[in-house]
Amino acid sequence: VVYHPIGLRIINANLLGIKTSAEMARILNCFLSCLTIESAVVMPGMESDKAEQQRTIIILGMHRSGTSTLTGSLEAGGVDLGETNPSSFDNVKGNRESRRIMTLHNDLLARNGGDWQKPVQTKKWEPIHHAMRELIIESFSDSRIWGFKDPRTLFALNGWLSVLPTAELVGIYRHPFFVAESLQRRNGMSHEQGLELWMSYNRVLLWYFNNLREFPIVEFSQSGEAFKAQLNSLATTLNLTGECDTFFEPSLRQSELPKVEMSTVARQAMGLYEKLQLAGISRAA
Repeated sequence: VVYHPIGLRIINANLLGIKTSAEMARILNCFLSCLTIESAVVMPGMESDKAEQQRTIIILGMHRSGTSTLTGSLEAGGVDLGETNPSSFDNVKGNRESRRIMTLHNDLLARNGGDWQKPVQTKKWEPIHHAMRELIIESFSDSRIWGFKDPRTLFALNGWLSVLPTAELVGIYRHPFFVAESLQRRNGMSHEQGLELWMSYNRVLLWYFNNLREFPIVEFSQSGEAFKAQLNSLATTLNLTGECDTFFEPSLRQSELPKVEMSTVARQAMGLYEKLQLAGISRAA
């Protein structure tokens, strides 16, 4: 690793933080993730003249909430996602997530005492995280418009915006009962746990909308036609040239509202859901 330019850069960035074999294993994992972008890295002094015109779109949203469908739709509209995960048992068209970015976010959450099921704001970015972020950004240096999606981004957004202050944000949410049911099927979570997790993510989404700056928020709704209409409107807002509504298929979403007991948590989730709907309506207006 130390004889490889990317490996050396990562090791040097994190040298003082390596204390155990587990830490070294973590570094090696990050190194392997970064190898996939080596050929696209632009060395200092070789930056593209298009850098000032380059656009970055960051998709924000909770797990099982249509983030993959939205991101695939934006890709169809011309947004470069780079290499993303292929299809899987729970996502026929793939989740449209970068393994490099997932590795970065998972490590950030772990070092800050959390994970995707117990998310925390990643206030502490180690030097290795800065190095990985820089390599990821550099890999898109020739892209006119690029973006990424990972639900964990909601808890790492400040670290991205510190170096991408003009990045454009797009949010998506889904009825909490659909998400709770989906998490129960995929992860064995109770509806109560799923609703709590849904609120953990969507409170942050709404906070950024209200306190950072307003940005487009769409709902992964029950109506396929309504969702396609939102995609077309979003394409116009983002000035995308491709056809964003060609990626979506009705089979990508659950069609019937599941039965969830109206507990205190469920009522709280519905209250937050209504606030998200209002945010989307106010932004559209």
